[in-house]
Amino acid sequence: MRVGDVLEGRFTLDARAGSGGMGEVFRARDRDTGQAVAVKVMLARHAGDRARFEREVRVLSELRHPAIVQFVAHGQTPDGEPYLAMEWLEGEDLRARLARGMLGVDESVALAARVAAALGTAHARGVVHRDLKPSNLFLPAGDVALVKVLDFGIAHLGDVTRLTRTGSARRTPSCWCSTICTGPITRPCGWSTPPCGSRRTCRSWCSRRRGRRSTSDSRAAGPSASSRRSGSGR
Repeated sequence: MRVGDVLEGRFTLDARAGSGGMGEVFRARDRDTGQAVAVKVMLARHAGDRARFEREVRVLSELRHPAIVQFVAHGQTPDGEPYLAMEWLEGEDLRARLARGMLGVDESVALAARVAAALGTAHARGVVHRDLKPSNLFLPAGDVALVKVLDFGIAHLGDVTRLTRTGSARRTPSCWCSTICTGPITRPCGWSTPPCGSRRTCRSWCSRRRGRRSTSDSRAAGPSASSRRSGSGR
């Protein structure tokens, strides 16, 4: 797709807003409403990527909440590539905002309450986001009170086949939620489940555990072979 193209007689592509391995995002004009929209065009050929794109389309088309990016339409380009049209948002994501400094207490509470309400709506429909992180929380006009949840590409729906194998990691490790550290998955630290009651991500805990284990194992083994040899020579 190129700037100036019109999708299905409705969306005029005004500018390329971004691109990645899976596709491109355009700022477009909706001829039906006159409003600016974001059009995501899927270019990846991998079946798994296409399935995730179709999943995001399905999820957004069924969810309606002020704190979830609004679905506008979906369809196919003249080349047969699927596209998704969403509301156009001006502002920055939470990751960019946090890079400049911490949020205040009131801002944090407002953001958490709004995101929780959005996730509650999704959960009531059987949808679990699974990749909630600062870069997927957008602040229109930089206002945390207007935060929007983005990117439902790897969301779990209760009535569809899983797109990730049990125990695999398609999420952002540093932002794993409590749903990740459950079940009999053997972790590098040797524990089947983390010892934290809240079931938070065990990644850093595993690292510390491995370090303590290595130290304790070496102590249990006693002096090293080289130390024993040097001792026997005295």
